[in-house]
Amino acid sequence: MPVPDTALKHSGSAPVPQAGPAPAAPGCSPRTGRWPGVPDLPRAWHARPWFLVLLGVVPLTGFAAWGIAHTVDVLRGLGGASDGFMSVPWLVSFLLLWWVPLAWCERPRTAPAAARADRGTDARNRGTFARGRGTDAAGRASDVAGGPACAPGLDTLTVTVQIPVYNEDPAALRACLHSVLVQSRPVDRIRVVDDGSHAPDGTPMTYDDVRAELTERAAARGVETTWDRTPNRGKRHAQMHVLAHDDADIFVTLDSDSVLDSDAVAEGLKPFGHPAVQSVAGQVIVLNHDANVLTRLISLLYLPFTRGLRSAQSVLGRVTINSGTLAFYRAEVVRGAAGVYEHEQFRGRPMQMNDDSMLTFYALCAGDTVHQPSSLVFTLAPQRWSHYLRQQMRWMRGTTVRHLWWLRYMPLTGIVFWTTVAEYLHIVLGLAISIALVANPDYRDHLQTVAALGACVGVAMSYLMALRLFTVGRSDMRARQALLLFAAAPLAALWRAVFLRPLYLYAMVTCHRVNRWGTRGNVEVDLATR
Repeated sequence: MPVPDTALKHSGSAPVPQAGPAPAAPGCSPRTGRWPGVPDLPRAWHARPWFLVLLGVVPLTGFAAWGIAHTVDVLRGLGGASDGFMSVPWLVSFLLLWWVPLAWCERPRTAPAAARADRGTDARNRGTFARGRGTDAAGRASDVAGGPACAPGLDTLTVTVQIPVYNEDPAALRACLHSVLVQSRPVDRIRVVDDGSHAPDGTPMTYDDVRAELTERAAARGVETTWDRTPNRGKRHAQMHVLAHDDADIFVTLDSDSVLDSDAVAEGLKPFGHPAVQSVAGQVIVLNHDANVLTRLISLLYLPFTRGLRSAQSVLGRVTINSGTLAFYRAEVVRGAAGVYEHEQFRGRPMQMNDDSMLTFYALCAGDTVHQPSSLVFTLAPQRWSHYLRQQMRWMRGTTVRHLWWLRYMPLTGIVFWTTVAEYLHIVLGLAISIALVANPDYRDHLQTVAALGACVGVAMSYLMALRLFTVGRSDMRARQALLLFAAAPLAALWRAVFLRPLYLYAMVTCHRVNRWGTRGNVEVDLATR
């Protein structure tokens, strides 16, 4: 069956070189056709609720049995029925993994009926949407005046998508922009800011042809666009260059190496039907998942955070880090941070990294922050080990700084404060147990037993976490590929324990090195080699 334009299914077509605006192919007008030079890209969807229930039975049952067993062991030790060796540390370790079972309680959020407004029967007809906006403006003001219990209709919200660009592959940028234009819920504005991109020889990389094509195709769909080029000052300045004075209701931040599923915006707006929600994180999946061993590994390493911790935090309404790849914010939260956000410093150095967690921090201070698992975005992951290492160092150092903010500014009675404490307690406990087993002669006899138990638990945990792989379906991954990826889950866990955990400790010690982005000195990943 032919796949429609909005389905974006991968064909592997080569990108068109930058040689000026490409003419529309026969039958592909700027309004309805696919952008010439953009390959067909995949679709993704969140699993149905009944399947999630069946899938979640295994980890939830396993965790319940594990918790009961450790609790009984501790009680027996207290009663003298056993020596209780390691029973308390095991139980504490179990409790610190609270987020693993809770993640299975997450479901896509829906808007209350009062927040749904019909702006036309054809969601893909831009003219209908434009007419609806004019007639709904007064109604939206009335809804806001009605107080917190009244949310404005989602279709009346003005949505601005902001895309910062720096040394991006032109083909990937085209695909990104095309994915925004073909959304089932059209956006109102696309604001691109080129943060001083340059070629390896230092000459400016201006993307003139991409800009001209965007202007033509967006105008045909009734979408307002701006494209600015600024001196290189970093992602935060690129964002605030346009968002500080944009009067939209919702800001969408989107990375230039990422491609939206065609329903991403429609799904990402639904949680805003609840007035308390201030930001929404999209769900990130790897576009180039099958490029090489590294991208397959990254696909697994994403799971504990994007479909684990973040999902559990969303159940509580306290997501701490939205991915910069795709996030939605109430515009007043972002505008209110203008002048402060882009000038954050740590130990006297400008904070160039962790822009996403800072915007989430502002949203946390204003209300609820959630994750929408049905708002899906594909992103290009590093394909070279050096790129991957630099990206990890940036993320880890930035997260360490943000942890300090949470401990300082989040309420002592709040979830964010105590989950941050729990994360560091987990690290300290792991180090303390290892040192105690090696240093204490009385424990050395148990070293082999503990190591064997730890390995068994690690393998079991890796497979329980990898079950989250099946919560998302995608058109570019066959069942055989997904099963092979699932089978490799223990290797990802081993990599995390042997390499990423020591790297994280190093990043914590060197977290003051926050004034350089660390990647994108040139085009790092291109769409053609995915």
